[in-house]
Amino acid sequence: MERLVIANWKMNPKSLNLAIVLAGSVKRHLRDTHGVRVVICPPFPYLAAVGRQLKRSGLPLGAQDMSSEEEGAHTGQVAPAMLKALGCAFVILGHPELRRESGETDFMVNGKLRAALKAGLVPVVCVENVAQLMKALKGVSKSSYGKIKVAYEPSWAISTRKGAKPARPNEVRKMVQRLGAIAPSATFLYGGSVSAKNAGVFLKKGMVQGFLVGQASLKPREFAHLVKKTGFG
Repeated sequence: MERLVIANWKMNPKSLNLAIVLAGSVKRHLRDTHGVRVVICPPFPYLAAVGRQLKRSGLPLGAQDMSSEEEGAHTGQVAPAMLKALGCAFVILGHPELRRESGETDFMVNGKLRAALKAGLVPVVCVENVAQLMKALKGVSKSSYGKIKVAYEPSWAISTRKGAKPARPNEVRKMVQRLGAIAPSATFLYGGSVSAKNAGVFLKKGMVQGFLVGQASLKPREFAHLVKKTGFG
């Protein structure tokens, strides 16, 4: 089974050129990587430019959020069809930072998940526990579970938080087993202070099939090393 690594670029006030250079650099560093699919998810303003940069590389483009609404008077929101028009194939939903900073609820995540599936986008649903996954899947057909990527990302482990440390691999394994009992056909990822140094042990002991990477994805060489650790051979 192909593994998956998703780069979730954090907000950066620097120029658009930084995002373009970073996309090109990641593309070069990953030329000889096999057995793993890499998705780049930049902030909204950079989607079009980064998408053009990645087009020839075969690296999929993803967004960091979206609206559950297809259209209408929703100032500041981005509809699923708008993401698809920009070339997005993936979308991250329910990230702990959005839950904490924007008050995103389980009900909102559920609406976004159903909208993503309807639009043909691959949803990457972030959860911290079983209850969040169950609420996210409410009303979703079990036949669609295989299209969903579930990222176990405890908020306390996110690398941008002061003093953050990754979860223990055995803790991740136990959580993935519990989540897998609910949606056995979904793909399970881990996010939270992931690095090239600990990727191998999470794959071996954590029972995950890849990672949602934040801070480390902004460093092309380190990110490429992490991806190679995730791949086969």
